Formats: sequence, structure tokens, C-alpha cells
Amino acid sequence: MLVYPNNTQLNFSKGTWLLQGTDSTCYSSGANFNFTTNALTIGTGIIKIHFELPNVAAGYEPIVEYRINDAYYGYTKAIAPIEVKLPVGFKNATTDPFMKNCSSHYIEIWVKSTSFDKQRWTIGDVKNNNVLTVKSIELPDGSSLWDTKPYNLTALAIGSSSSEGWGVLSETDGDRINTDATLSWGVLIGKSLGLNISTVGYGGTGFYKTGNGNAPNIFTYFEYMDNDIKRDWSGIDIALINIGTNDGNLLFDDFINANIFFIKRLREVKPTLNIIFTSPFQTGTRLAEFSRLRSQYQDDDLVHFVDADFSNILQGHHPQIGQYKSLIIPTILPSVAKVIYGNNKEIIIKKTIKDSDPTSHTFYTLK
Repeated sequence: MLVYPNNTQLNFSKGTWLLQGTDSTCYSSGANFNFTTNALTIGTGIIKIHFELPNVAAGYEPIVEYRINDAYYGYTKAIAPIEVKLPVGFKNATTDPFMKNCSSHYIEIWVKSTSFDKQRWTIGDVKNNNVLTVKSIELPDGSSLWDTKPYNLTALAIGSSSSEGWGVLSETDGDRINTDATLSWGVLIGKSLGLNISTVGYGGTGFYKTGNGNAPNIFTYFEYMDNDIKRDWSGIDIALINIGTNDGNLLFDDFINANIFFIKRLREVKPTLNIIFTSPFQTGTRLAEFSRLRSQYQDDDLVHFVDADFSNILQGHHPQIGQYKSLIIPTILPSVAKVIYGNNKEIIIKKTIKDSDPTSHTFYTLK
């Protein structure tokens, strides 16, 4: 039984995919889609994701992660097809608390990471290595899909290396294995606050600085997914932005003006967008500029600046997952939540379990 990406019961993250006919294509990590099915308990119990990688160099394939009920994770190089199945011992999901005692499963498919060593943006005849096209989803015969009710709000996190989860599992070897967009700051916040979330990040980039693999600056990739491929902001309510780490050459007023110009550009593509900036995590810079910007936009209900200085802990290094879960996310989450939900919800932050374990959770409850 084949299901195609134009099926409305498949939910592709907003602003990160291009649907053409029955195909859906993404151009960077952080793109994802989800669906609900009983396929894991029918027949072979195997779901196969069929896709094409039109430009990939052998050995530099993107890495794709799958999640089952947000409880079980697996990932593999994008060597088609990807197989999704229940872990050994959990075949009968209806009686497994681990699988939430249900015969249907909520499946998420994420582009976890892409290569930094190959082209990341199409320029002329040199093609983006990381283009991934979903062709079909193969379910066992007799399986069913059900509608998955989305959250009320949709967010796109965007920025440089922290927004693609660069080296979040090990900065000393920040390759595709140890980089994980699903554990980037924006996704952790989005998951915590009940948002439909995706993320876009290009290491080394800034307002005007280009990055690894010929990635353009943020003024280009916020508007385009690849050369001449427009990014669709129409279904996005919130922009979560972390940019500026790589803009050390910009003077005070230049940085202020870059933010003002970026806000103007964002409003041109989506006038009602709720825009939330967080200051660079690693360096402790730009807090004075954020103070000025916060004052300048104090009467604007749709533009917000959140201080996020963790330089004393990070000392210029990229955040690791334990630092995100124990310090960074709990610190900035209340400010971001207040922007989104006002004073209508109280955040209860429970104890983090096994910070070093990327599959463990810090639990956030909205009341």
C-alpha cells in the first residue's frame, strides 16, 4: 500500500518543503513530516519511506531520524528506503505502556543532519548536495492512516549553527552523526511549548556572512530554501531567531540596523508574524544592542528580544544537549512562553532525567 506526499493525512512541516505533484522536497536539515497509523501492528509491521537524493555524493548522504510516539528513536543514513518498525519486544503495542498502550502510532520523520563538506546551496551548475525528495510511504496492506490534529500554532526556528544543532552530541567531532536538528534550541523550545516546529540552520552564517558549503546569509535563506526556491511563510505564526554569533565584525549601529532590516523583510513575507530573537548563546555579545532594540520595539506586540547569554558556561563553544536541558532551555523558556501565551499559562519545569541521554526528556507542563 503506497501513500504519496500529496495525501492530506501526511503533515509536512511548514516553510521547509516544496510539494510538486505527488512529491515533496526539502533542501536542508530540520524539515520533518508526521502521520498517525496502525501500520506497525499490521502484517510485517514495517513502514518504508521511499525517496530520491538527486545530487548527493556517495558517503555524504543526509541522516534521517524517525520517532514513534515520541518515545522511540532511530536514525540512519538516507540510503533508500528507510524502514520504520517497533523495537524488539514491543510488537503488540496495545499492551505496551512504553508505546502508550495504543494500537496506532504517531510517526515523525526528520532530516536530522546534512553534510557540511559538500555544497549546501545550488550555485550555477554546482548543485545542493542535500536535496531530499520523498516519493512515497509504503505501508503493509490493510493499514490505515488517521488524521493527526496539529497544534494551534506553527513556528520556524532559523539561524546559524545552533539552529541546525551543530555538534550538539559532541562538538569535538561535529559531523553529521553528532549534529542533530531535532535537539537544536528551537526544536526543544517548540516541543516544550506545544508548537508545530521545524528548524533551518546554516553553520557559519550571519546577517551578511556566508557559511559552510557556500550557504548564503540569512537575508537569502530566510526567503529561499535553495536557489530560486521560495520559502513559504504563509502557514507560519512564529519565527524563532538566533543569529549574530558570526557577525563579530558588525559595529553596534550596524548590528542594530541589520535587525531592523531583517524585521522589515520578515514582515514583507508575513505581516502578522510573531518575531522572537534570542541573543547569541556562546559569546555573550550583543546584549547592549538587544537592550536598545527592546526599547525601540517596546510598543510592538509582534517583535521581541530575549537575552540568552551563556558565555560563562559555553566559553565560545556550541551548546551540548546536557547544557540545553539543564540550563539554557529552562532559562529562556519562560520568556518565550510569555511572548507566545501571555500570562495565560504557567510553566512548571520538572527535573531533567539523564541530561547526557539525548532520548531523555525535561518535562515542561503548561497550566
